[in-house]
Amino acid sequence: RIVQLRLDHALTPTIRVDGTFRYLNSDRPERYHEPRGINSDGRTMRREFRDQYRANDDWTITANGYSRVDLGHAGVHNIVFGFESVSQDWLGRYATARERSRGGPVPDLDILTPSYGIGNGALYTLPVSTLQNVLSRRYGWFAQNQIEVLPRLQVVMGGRVERLSDKGDAAGLPLSFGATAFTGRIGMVWRVLPWMSAFGSFSNSFNRAPALAQTPAANGPHDPETGRQFESGLKAELAGGRVLLTASLFRIRKQNVLRLDPLFGPNGDNFSAVLPVGDVANQGFEFDATGRITKQLSVLVNYSYLDSEILSDGFAPSAVGSALPNATRHAAGLFLRYDITRTKTALMLGNETRGRRFEPYAGFPAAGYAIWDFGLCQRITSNVEFRAQLDNALDKLYASASLFTARAGNMPGNPRTATFSLHVTLPGRE
Repeated sequence: RIVQLRLDHALTPTIRVDGTFRYLNSDRPERYHEPRGINSDGRTMRREFRDQYRANDDWTITANGYSRVDLGHAGVHNIVFGFESVSQDWLGRYATARERSRGGPVPDLDILTPSYGIGNGALYTLPVSTLQNVLSRRYGWFAQNQIEVLPRLQVVMGGRVERLSDKGDAAGLPLSFGATAFTGRIGMVWRVLPWMSAFGSFSNSFNRAPALAQTPAANGPHDPETGRQFESGLKAELAGGRVLLTASLFRIRKQNVLRLDPLFGPNGDNFSAVLPVGDVANQGFEFDATGRITKQLSVLVNYSYLDSEILSDGFAPSAVGSALPNATRHAAGLFLRYDITRTKTALMLGNETRGRRFEPYAGFPAAGYAIWDFGLCQRITSNVEFRAQLDNALDKLYASASLFTARAGNMPGNPRTATFSLHVTLPGRE
């Protein structure tokens, strides 16, 4: 249930303001069996039954202002400023019936010859539900100024002051967190040549831990995650502006990074439990090229090299020096579109390539992969178009992501998928 009101107003030709009020209320009950791992026979899966309920009562108020001021020799200033207030009142209730191997009533399921219906939530004796409630509030004030200092030089400076507050109760344990943070960024763009620009920026970040992770049952309380990012690079326009090239170097350093606790907290029953990884660093290189090579051929190419490293982890010293989960050293993408003007046909080719990854906490690898997609668009009339798409055309079996425990394993990507659609544009009147 959502209600939203928005106001936009131009006070003068150079000053604009807008404001938005949004209210959201939701209820979400869930009753389902959750996989808990495969037994040694390789075919029966342990499961538990979860009875859960979540409710949200949220509201948000935002207000922004925009102004463009020409100060002559002091440059042209494009100023943005604003305020944001967010409140979320969250309620959760859950109860879990354990698998039989842990003394519970939920039977295993043979995944090769499954017999559905032998596990029924109505037949389980559930424990008393655990209640959780959190009232989170966030207030933020920000301002940014983009200054056209010289015809070839632009500088941007911005900052945000944020106040965070979490109060509530998790399984009978009070939780409370409050903090004030300042984040900002500064950047510069210098047009070295009419067709090439150099840029650089620095920014910092601040993210609080999830509210339910602040209790002792979730290994809390936890310090907020903080980070710093440096980036610099070049942008170039070729072929009369039809092709845009971007190359950049970056380094990101974060402190107090959290990861899910595979043991679910000190009591083994808290799904909000997390552990502090500590410090992590990501640095690397990115390149992308996009544009129309000829009247018929459009191209998008990108490549990234990522050097990811866990710098400290007091709970898993063996992970130090490893890359972060799901961080691949090499990644590339390709998209080609060729338009045949005479027949009003467009042929498309796409590729996604990822290098090998390793999940340091679960201890298993995910192989690299290359996925190829094909597409066709055929214009039938001026307002009717037929489209066909074949994703993962070679039906490659690959892992799209690695989860944090051996029980969860790798998540498989989508198999070969064909999609056909007919798009009709209804004629209108000017």
